[in-house]
Amino acid sequence: MSIVRTGAGFASMVVCLVVASGCELDNSREITTNTSASTDSGGSSGSGGNGGSDNAGGNGGSGGSDANTTRATSANNTDGSNGGSNSGGDGGASTADSGGSGSGGTTNGGGGEGGDAETASTSTTGSTDCQDGGDDPEHACVVEDLTTPYRKTSAVDPGGDDRDLYKITMLENGILTYGLDDITGRAQVKLYEDKNPFNIATPYDFRVDSSAQQLITLVLEKGTYVIAVLPVTTNALTTFLVSAEYYKPEQPEDEPGKEADAFQVQALTEPRIYGGYVGGTDDVDDYLVSLTDDGILGIQLNNVVGDVQVQLLAKTSVPDWNSPIDQSLRAYGGTADPAPLEKPLSSGDYYVRIRPYNNNGTNSLYKLSFYDAEAP
Repeated sequence: MSIVRTGAGFASMVVCLVVASGCELDNSREITTNTSASTDSGGSSGSGGNGGSDNAGGNGGSGGSDANTTRATSANNTDGSNGGSNSGGDGGASTADSGGSGSGGTTNGGGGEGGDAETASTSTTGSTDCQDGGDDPEHACVVEDLTTPYRKTSAVDPGGDDRDLYKITMLENGILTYGLDDITGRAQVKLYEDKNPFNIATPYDFRVDSSAQQLITLVLEKGTYVIAVLPVTTNALTTFLVSAEYYKPEQPEDEPGKEADAFQVQALTEPRIYGGYVGGTDDVDDYLVSLTDDGILGIQLNNVVGDVQVQLLAKTSVPDWNSPIDQSLRAYGGTADPAPLEKPLSSGDYYVRIRPYNNNGTNSLYKLSFYDAEAP
């Protein structure tokens, strides 16, 4: 087990492999399999209606009862001498509809019959309390809040229910924890970007194939993802777990792109501080700094999770990243924050690029500050 330092108040394990009782997360919510709806037979007959007065039919009887969450349809029934046409009420707890108007009758209207049962569909989308993970992203079980650990116990079977899918949304860059909190049998857990079409054979991250408890932590860019729990060779009963810790500060609303899509840093009348992510889904973040006068540009890296490097380059029509002005500033988790870079520069426009060190693709989070090193 290795630990990555993530800065003040922000620590995370890179890989946690524990058998038996280790690696527990407290204050979690247990969600076990439940059935949200079942198919019913028709409802029972309704009760008799109240007596009617002249020129008005009696009130309809209450509707037939209905089981569980299915709905009974209303059944029309005409009954009683000169009584109005009375509608039976909806099934279940619904009250009866009032009777229709009639002519001169005093005879009670008969109660409407219970309606035929209509099966309610079981929804697995849009709720953390879904019965089972679906087998495609459109019907995946949606986990809406990642700040509280989410657990779900279910079975997967190579010959039947061969996958459970869960859809998650990282609202900000951060660290995702996911995997198997408990298991009987053997199963795999794979992480995918939520792309259309969905391809089960091409996961974004796959490091869980286990017959014992195994949780993975992964630096991840904000966005929507799908997690699949899959059997290996035999049936497996699993307790899936997922949670996230979001990184502060948040990245700019206009995410830094590359060169022409660089993020424009505001004038350095005060320090400008940004949070960001670089890695597998986002290889570089470029910032554009404009200096109206000659001066000393200060650049600071803090609270890095992963391993990143800063490159400083004058903006030209064809930037040459092989010959930067400076690329000495580097920071990686597990070490002290590096000393800031303070570079004398002429007035003009400059790119500041953040990338994984040596372009190694390591998913990384960083806090980047720009300041005027000559300011009092």
